Amino acid sequence: MKTPGVYIVEKNAFPNSVVEVATAVPAFIGYTEKADDNGKSLANKPWRITSLAEFHTYFGFGPTPDI
Repeated sequence: MKTPGVYIVEKNAFPNSVVEVATAVPAFIGYTEKADDNGKSLANKPWRITSLAEFHTYFGFGPTPDI
């Protein structure tokens, strides 16, 4: 914008060819030590967690094997 009244605006004629999308959706399926949220059962219900610490809070650790 060095010359008054003369402007160059460059526009991209093509959209981005790569669109960012979330591709990973991890799921845990199996037996756990527990499945509750402050006494409310989470058995057979999908439950969103965002960290391994949350997983341990709601589901505990793996089941204790019977030997």
